[in-house]
Amino acid sequence: MIPCLPAKHVFLEVSSGFFLFLLIFCGKIVIFRENSRILQHFPYIIITGYSRMDVNQFAELIQRLQSSDNEIRKKAEEQYEQIDGPTKVALLFECYNQFANSAEVRSTVLVFLRRVLSRDWDAIWENLNDENKQRILAKVLEMIVHETDISIKKKIADLISEIASNLIDDAGDMSWQGVLELMDHCLKSDDLTANYIALLILRGCPIIFGNKLAHFLPSLKVVLEKCMATPDLQIKSTAVRAVIAFAVDNDEEKDVIRLMTALVPNVLQVCNETSDEDDSDGALGEFAELASSLPKCLNSHLSQVLQVTLQLAANKEKNEMCRQNAIEVICSYMESAPKGLKKYAPNAFSHILECLLACMTELDDEVLQEWLNEIEEEDDYEDIPIIAESAIDRVACCINGKTMLPVFLPLVEKLLTNDDWKMKHAALRAFSAVGEGCQRSMEPHIEQIMVHITRYVNDAHPRVQYAACNAIGQMSSDFAPTLQKKCHAAVIPALLESLDRTDVPRVCAHAASALVNFAEECPKSIIGQYLPYILQKLENVLSAVFNRLSDKRYQVVVENIVTAIASVAEAAEELFKEHHARLIPNLVHILQNVGELKELRGKTIECISLIGYAVGKEHFHATAIDILNLLGDGMKDLAIDDPQYSYMISSWTRFCSILGADFAPFLPVVMDPVLRAARYRPDFNIFNSE
Repeated sequence: MIPCLPAKHVFLEVSSGFFLFLLIFCGKIVIFRENSRILQHFPYIIITGYSRMDVNQFAELIQRLQSSDNEIRKKAEEQYEQIDGPTKVALLFECYNQFANSAEVRSTVLVFLRRVLSRDWDAIWENLNDENKQRILAKVLEMIVHETDISIKKKIADLISEIASNLIDDAGDMSWQGVLELMDHCLKSDDLTANYIALLILRGCPIIFGNKLAHFLPSLKVVLEKCMATPDLQIKSTAVRAVIAFAVDNDEEKDVIRLMTALVPNVLQVCNETSDEDDSDGALGEFAELASSLPKCLNSHLSQVLQVTLQLAANKEKNEMCRQNAIEVICSYMESAPKGLKKYAPNAFSHILECLLACMTELDDEVLQEWLNEIEEEDDYEDIPIIAESAIDRVACCINGKTMLPVFLPLVEKLLTNDDWKMKHAALRAFSAVGEGCQRSMEPHIEQIMVHITRYVNDAHPRVQYAACNAIGQMSSDFAPTLQKKCHAAVIPALLESLDRTDVPRVCAHAASALVNFAEECPKSIIGQYLPYILQKLENVLSAVFNRLSDKRYQVVVENIVTAIASVAEAAEELFKEHHARLIPNLVHILQNVGELKELRGKTIECISLIGYAVGKEHFHATAIDILNLLGDGMKDLAIDDPQYSYMISSWTRFCSILGADFAPFLPVVMDPVLRAARYRPDFNIFNSE
């Protein structure tokens, strides 16, 4: 045995005439009990002057706090909150001692103990005298030394981290010398479990060494290398989490950055070996944090980093969390060091885009009918194609378009000419994703690009049709108003053709949504050229699907058609005058016949008011009066959370603007709902992450 520390006795008076002897000798922490009965009741002696609760009753209270029965849990929470912080701490320590044979109780107690110290540290610590503070600190160290259950040992380590983080000041002075002695012992020990405990504590309190950092770095490096080389995957992963947390929180220390940089290959190896962990907080997830916070640590190893992460991202045998984390490492680095890729891995960019596009093609042929029956697009943000699409968006935003496009365009062109619908779908979705980031570089070529994209509204596969509409809609926003001015001859006919797909309501609804995006930024002179054709098509679709409103998919179609009419009216302004008389009766018919479809009613009211605003009082006065009379009776009983409510208030503003003084008779009806809306405060709760 190699002595790590000189013999040291710490005498802690437990009560008059009794002492707890804490001996740290030759690297071992040994507890001598002069009176085991006194030690058993240690927490009761730490804090005095509180009303004692039977420890069994308190343990039962803790169990009730975790009940699935809301009423039981609520009453338990009320009872628990009535106990002051110092008393909670004492009782929790007592429970830990009394239930030595119950791992479940001790584990739960440690969670609550850490939680109360985290939440109420100042209030608790300030109410303790120095003697009692030292007793608590000694007790916690005793617990981690003598605990044999590794899962509970981990929770004690978390508790130590919580306490330590509160006992180090801004200058890096740690007032809890015992924890530094524990860390020194554990880092210099040959015992892997002791090393593991040190890493657990370091992960929870990365600043624990404070201004003694230089003393601990050599032994920490040895332990990190040792633990990352051990066969135990849990210890490997903990070593990675600890060193990354340590580096991120000590990022101004050059020696720490050098240590982290040197260990990147070791970390990568662990990420590869632990890649089957289904854990967002695993080694690879932590590595993404390093890439985001300290990309300079990756620079000299970037080719190796990309090789490993691209292999993991592309491997369909790996779980989705692993693949997502691998993609996150790449994106985080590129966002934090956008010039780093070109400097340290200049040939990697094409491989990154190829990998992401390939991930976007991972769609299931067997779920088409399920997709057709969905009401709206419900992106699963843990689904690899969606993650990859988002990644392409992120990459485009941090890489210069001049660098991006020469690589991107040939890749998507190759996908678009493939017979596999999944390839075409990926290419079209990718166009939707890159527009924002590559706007300046793509805009000069927007006509050519849109002519290419609009062809795919006629594809045989409905998901490709949908993706084409999605690209048109997104790019109409990203490239407005240039796209509207230069590409209207290709875009408007394509969208009107897609509106005919009433047999595929998702495509039809999305075409209407894309038309909304196009119209929002479309100059009046351009929308005016197509106004009769657009409105006739929208009317035809409305007539074709109105009787199918029992099917929720067609409810979305009608809602989007109504919104499209409103957007076109806004864009056309006074050019809409010759069409409004024909459209208004159809919209009033919707109001009168879809009483239960409140979202649709709200959008229809908004649409009518926008038409009125476009055509003016002269053409809309009589209609406005009729609509206000029609709606007036229902205003008094309209619930504040009714979907129609916000639509109506904004619509009344327009009606008031249109009618001027003629709106006065409707003020008694309107003002009460407006005042109720002004007084409304939605209920919400803020939850602590623990």
